Amino acid sequence: MINYLLYFEKKKVNKLIDNINIKDLDYLRDSIKDILIHCRDASVEDTINYILNSLVDEMRPLLLDNLTPGIEIGLKNNYFNLLSYGGKYNKDNDSKDIDLNTFFSFDSISKLLTSVIAMNEVKNGNMSMDTRIKDYNNSFDMDATLSSILKFTAYIRTPKRIDNLSKEETIDILKNVKENLDEKNKYTNFYEYNDIGYMLLREAIYDFTAKLD
Repeated sequence: MINYLLYFEKKKVNKLIDNINIKDLDYLRDSIKDILIHCRDASVEDTINYILNSLVDEMRPLLLDNLTPGIEIGLKNNYFNLLSYGGKYNKDNDSKDIDLNTFFSFDSISKLLTSVIAMNEVKNGNMSMDTRIKDYNNSFDMDATLSSILKFTAYIRTPKRIDNLSKEETIDILKNVKENLDEKNKYTNFYEYNDIGYMLLREAIYDFTAKLD
């Protein structure tokens, strides 16, 4: 599951790596040595925090080429809650720098939360990975399975963009969407990263995902 969720982000990271020329490699090795020297006798939390900040510092020049305007890296578990950030909030010329008080929109994090809830219901026996969406909610005449939605292998398109539509109009459009199985079969390892499948999934299994609200 996590491999599918991270696939798209890995492509972004690979683009960043491609932008680092060969001459930079020795500098990066020196930076790693610096991290090891700096973190000698430091606590685990201080070490990880220093590494996160070093990574952000290394990426700052790459943020200037408009690949992405800014970056925030966080690590939270039972032991520590660390955060590093750099760059701008968006690509506008007057955009503010990202700082500790920057409020980010929910956006694609909703995919992860929906996935967690869906997988928890699978674990509890309330849902099945192989069951079709329309079998959870017959308002959505979709043969796509929970598995194909979560793995981004369902080829789903809407007749027009639904970014700025009302919720009611968005749901009406989703109810008339079909999975394009013919298009899907053109590809050997089909992977289609988009929002539509997760929007449809959330509405189709509303009784489960309502706890998000």
